[in-house]
Amino acid sequence: MAPTTRASPAPEEVAVWLRGRAAAAARAGHRALVILAGPHDWGRACAEAAGATVSAGAVLWVSDAVPEGAWSVTGPEARQLLGRETAHVVFDAHAGFNPDAFGAVAGTIRAGGLLVVLAPALAAWPAYPDPEYDRVTVPPCGVDELQGRFLARLVRRLQASPEADCIEAGQPLPELPATEEPEPRSDTDTPDSACRTSDQGHAVAAIERVAEGRARRPVVLTADRGRGKSAALGLAAARLLDKGFERVLVTAPTRDAVAPLFTHAAEQLPAAQARRERVALGEASITFVPADELARQHFHADLVLVDEAAGLPGPLLEALLRAHTRIAFATTRHGYEGSGRGFAVRFERVLDAVTPHWRRLTLETPIRWAPGDPLERFVFDALLLDAEAASDADVAGASARDATIAAIDRDALAADEATLRQVFGLLVMAHYRTTPGDLRNLLDGPNCRVWLARRAGAVVSACLTADEGALDDGLAEAVAGGERRARGHLLPQTLAFHGFDAPAASAPGRRIVRIAVHPACQGRGLGGALVEHVRAASERAGYAYWGAAFGAMPDLVRFFRHGVAAATSRILRRPRAGAGAGGDAGGRRSRRTPHGRDRARAAGGVPRGPATLRERRRRRLEGHVGDPRAGHGRRRHADDRRVGHEGATKEGLGERRRGRRLHGAKASARANAVGLIGASWRIAARKPCMNDPLRSRLPPLARAAWGVRRPERNGPASPGPALLSLRASTWLRGVSRGDRRHPLHRFRAVWGG
Repeated sequence: MAPTTRASPAPEEVAVWLRGRAAAAARAGHRALVILAGPHDWGRACAEAAGATVSAGAVLWVSDAVPEGAWSVTGPEARQLLGRETAHVVFDAHAGFNPDAFGAVAGTIRAGGLLVVLAPALAAWPAYPDPEYDRVTVPPCGVDELQGRFLARLVRRLQASPEADCIEAGQPLPELPATEEPEPRSDTDTPDSACRTSDQGHAVAAIERVAEGRARRPVVLTADRGRGKSAALGLAAARLLDKGFERVLVTAPTRDAVAPLFTHAAEQLPAAQARRERVALGEASITFVPADELARQHFHADLVLVDEAAGLPGPLLEALLRAHTRIAFATTRHGYEGSGRGFAVRFERVLDAVTPHWRRLTLETPIRWAPGDPLERFVFDALLLDAEAASDADVAGASARDATIAAIDRDALAADEATLRQVFGLLVMAHYRTTPGDLRNLLDGPNCRVWLARRAGAVVSACLTADEGALDDGLAEAVAGGERRARGHLLPQTLAFHGFDAPAASAPGRRIVRIAVHPACQGRGLGGALVEHVRAASERAGYAYWGAAFGAMPDLVRFFRHGVAAATSRILRRPRAGAGAGGDAGGRRSRRTPHGRDRARAAGGVPRGPATLRERRRRRLEGHVGDPRAGHGRRRHADDRRVGHEGATKEGLGERRRGRRLHGAKASARANAVGLIGASWRIAARKPCMNDPLRSRLPPLARAAWGVRRPERNGPASPGPALLSLRASTWLRGVSRGDRRHPLHRFRAVWGG
């Protein structure tokens, strides 16, 4: 007898169940997660039936196809919801599971709300062709090459979690959970009617003391989402204006991040004129200023407030700290937009050195929901927002001699929750903007590899690499000509575009994306040993080059110069003598002669003819200003002088005098990028930081040649890469010594060996 197929619950039945689940959550002061797993049409009908029973605008849809008149955002737009509240959210995973969007919308739901996820059947979800895969894949890999490790882990966490209610098509409705008793609040006495909890009141008072008390005593607020951190900043700013202070400046990684701050400040100042980025009360004001401007220019302020500080680079935070004597920082401890744990590890050392009397405050009590919220627990677990590196005790005494270094299979990593948590926790500590999206790239990225150094099961160092290059000839030519960009191929794109050479993008390479060493084990050779292992494995596998992209800060420059055996501070226009294909046994001097150049070209060292190279260089550098006298001192190539003269204009003479070394190096870089193809490259590159003051010295066309784009509406400038010749190694030595006046100090670099 054939088995009977059970009918799916009717949408009206599911809607009644959802209303009952929301009522139970409201009684406990919590939120709830509900998965509707099955055909898309069925899940959508259930969500629409439930939404029809609540007020208009109470349900936020995260999808690309929503009911008529519904409040909706797409996954990438979810960041705009910072600081806002919603009653219920319908998250359509059929349209793509964006981890950052999932974490963002979960934090907007208030007590008694539901996060309803429309998903494929749980058993089939890992193999589902998720539309988000288009963001994960890089050419020439296709969507069909992805393994779905992230979704497979997500399904395992859902099935094992008591915090998630799963309703599957073809299965009976589960019983409603018993009414939960809310956990008692440890923080119920609020000394201030405007503050929702007592620790929020203490935070407001501490911020006021920064402005009223002694200088150089900053305060740092840390909190998870929903604790009223941004509201505390806004309340404090409003009170300072009420007390007669004239100017409070506010900054953050984006303008959207401080919208809640201005909202709460305006609510406390009914007589003030409020706009999106400014609240004015007579002559006094609370004003948003981009972080790079606030650090670079002199602003008078009674107080500076930095919200979401973990989303700003460390050097920029240090510049703000040194530039302003009265400043308060606030950051999210476990945030989808970047973690405050890495901020704590790196920036607290700076605080100890610059302002030893700084103070830390942590807001523990949630405001939008009761303690012990099940949705918060699940989101932390599923997105590894609370992942921690191995404890200091577990890694004590670890060194390069006793660590086991190897690449780890990502299927095994996804199945080993303990190791995955250690790896991701270590990466969060090492980089100021690690998000749940990085977790998905780590598990699913088709060109990603994971390398670990472990001792006795504890991860002491981790490295992520990306296999790049090997582009087909058509795409490589388009990249070299500036017609297309190859997503996920930073180094080959840099070489091809700035070297005017398509074969550079056709050669396979490997880039170090992230490298992290446990803070308790730094300085013991672990990072260098791990990079050396990656280099050796890359050479054995036949890669043409390897490299890394990193911020050109003194400690990182020292590491890649001295901590990695293969690193070098030179660009070679052709492969080294005797080092693989295209090597010129005649040495460097012979290659400078016409006969030496012809011999190198015949051997494959220069892949393009001189006429082609000159024409490409002329078109790309048209309008560029260079100084033939600067850059490399007395030992200059003829190409350097020629490129310098090609771009010289009367208008540019003043620019050359003000930024002589800068333009000379730029001109040299353009010339020396030619012919970077072979088996043993030594490459170096830079790109200007968003707050680079030297950028303003460049004329418009040169600025465009550097690839510096205009700032995004809600973000900092987005710099593009440009090659830099480091043959004059004194430039790099200045950075290694930490000379802040040095032209390279605020630049980012790409190295390889």
